[in-house]
Amino acid sequence: MWQGTRAKDWLLLGVCLMATVGSVAGRAYRSEDDGLLAVGAFFGACTVVAIKILVDRRRAHQTRLRAPGASAMPGQVPIVPNRRRVVGVALGIAALGAFMAVTGASVGRAFVIMSVLLATLGLALLVASALGRGAPTLTFTPLGLRVENRVLTFLVPWDEVYIRLYVLREQDFIALTLKRPEETARNADVRRGDAARERAKLDLRFRRTRKWAGDDFHIAPAAYDVDMETMLRALQRYATDPAARAELAHRVS
Repeated sequence: MWQGTRAKDWLLLGVCLMATVGSVAGRAYRSEDDGLLAVGAFFGACTVVAIKILVDRRRAHQTRLRAPGASAMPGQVPIVPNRRRVVGVALGIAALGAFMAVTGASVGRAFVIMSVLLATLGLALLVASALGRGAPTLTFTPLGLRVENRVLTFLVPWDEVYIRLYVLREQDFIALTLKRPEETARNADVRRGDAARERAKLDLRFRRTRKWAGDDFHIAPAAYDVDMETMLRALQRYATDPAARAELAHRVS
């Protein structure tokens, strides 16, 4: 087995691949059934996701082998999310959902509804990206991790955060649990809108995330074109080793 991957990752790939091939083969024999095109498109997209999961797990394993020690991140340099990737994914989801909705009528009403919801999700992601409500900008500073979006900026102090890996539907995230989330929200620097209202919204977001996930804030390193293992180790290192934070005092590109 490919090192770093799991048996269920390969099982997911096998099931999706067989379903895709079966749909394409069925369409070849029943050229009038567009529903098979819709099913094939869906499982084809699932196959792509399964391949990405395998590649990401393999890459993380290789990173652990190459750098078994501590990891570092550039200090005082804003790490900006890759907007092009977000827009590309959103367009892909919207196009897939629209195609499935148009061609999947013969599959059933539930399938069409699911397809419309998928297309709507893609459009919502596009709108969110256009409004700057996607992944925030991150900056590693000696005092903590600075998180910034178009509305406000807040600081996650290194001494007041617990960091772990969080897996949601086979996707890896970095979860941050704040010791005093209400104080973090209260000290946020608001640049747009009513300060009290935006701070209250941030506090509510923390509480909602804590309720359903057990943490206050999540980071998806893939959105920044940063390796998961590298960012996770760096965050954990700065959160647990005060001496390491000195390297973040100077701007390093």
